[in-house]
Amino acid sequence: MIYLEDLDPEAARELLRAAWREAARERFSGLDISELDAEIDAMVDSLVMVTSAPDGVRLH
Repeated sequence: MIYLEDLDPEAARELLRAAWREAARERFSGLDISELDAEIDAMVDSLVMVTSAPDGVRLH
């Protein structure tokens, strides 16, 4: 199992992007989801890494 906290920020974003795009493809099978893909990209790109605990950083 991979935890986002264990990844560098770009790797965490890529994992989220891939997971959300796959979920969208499954949910909206057969439909054009290009606009949704663009929204997923924008949302993922807006995420920032912040320190939330002395032992690490978290993606929010």
